[in-house]
Amino acid sequence: MLTKLWTGLDGKLAERLVLVLLSPAATFWSAGALARLDALPSVGHWRTELDEAGRQISALPAAAQLLLVLGAIGLLTVSGSLVNALSLPALRLMEGYWPGILAGPRRILVDRQARRRASAANRWRALLLRGEESLSPEETNEAIRLDHLVKRIPPTPAQQMPTRLGNVLRAAESRPARKYGLDPVVCWPHLWLLLPDTVREEIALARAALDRAATWMIWGLLFLVWTPWSAWAVPLALVVLTLSYLSTLRAATAYADLVEAAWDLHRSALYSALRWPLPDNPASEFAAGRAVTTYLRRGGRGPLPRFGQDPSEVAPPHGGAPEETGNRRSLAG
Repeated sequence: MLTKLWTGLDGKLAERLVLVLLSPAATFWSAGALARLDALPSVGHWRTELDEAGRQISALPAAAQLLLVLGAIGLLTVSGSLVNALSLPALRLMEGYWPGILAGPRRILVDRQARRRASAANRWRALLLRGEESLSPEETNEAIRLDHLVKRIPPTPAQQMPTRLGNVLRAAESRPARKYGLDPVVCWPHLWLLLPDTVREEIALARAALDRAATWMIWGLLFLVWTPWSAWAVPLALVVLTLSYLSTLRAATAYADLVEAAWDLHRSALYSALRWPLPDNPASEFAAGRAVTTYLRRGGRGPLPRFGQDPSEVAPPHGGAPEETGNRRSLAG
């Protein structure tokens, strides 16, 4: 049977079959098949059913076997595409962008995150005030852990999210506005077009890893549909959900760090492309960044800044500098 089957497959179709057989969709449907077998009374029934299925397939003409393989590829491809399409909505939910009916639980969780950050920040400052040389190895490790925690949660309640994943992405998203005055929601599409190809490739790969991890979260939930056939679908789903959630956090952290590094290293390209005067110190850069944000958001018709003039003369276009808002689109969007 296999000889006739593979003879009917050309190279590209065989390659496609291998790809789908290694996909999460194949894992899901294979788990369903095992759950169906597990529902049978005994191992003997397993063998009987498998033998019967094998005989039926072997009795089919080569063309019918080929169509059967194409149907299986189609099932795996379509189900995989449907789940992939849900990765962005799933990420939004995991971040904490919830419907209004969940406003109460969301507020409670945001308050909890705010208290967690405040407690960590106070302890971190207390350790730093003692001086690094006076800290024990345990306290040094604690200071590093607290610094990491504080960095991953936005400082203002309006920006804080109810979940750890949401705070990791929101903190990275809001940091360019706090550091450089550049609103990432407004400026990121422009900066993206100016980034070197290698940088864009690294960010795209990190984002793809984040999407894959979110996709596995969905597959983990879907494993529960096999529960009526087999009780082991529940622990399997829990294992997949736990591992994929941890993978999502790691991928989100890597993605957020790369995006922030792109701002740190390449933001001057945005000024150059706009023919905007480059700031020459942090104070003037923050004011210039807010002015650039306003310029990109609304444009400007005033006489300042003159393109290429001394950066100390930079002033925001008419209408003033934008105020930061708490309701912002996430990096996962």
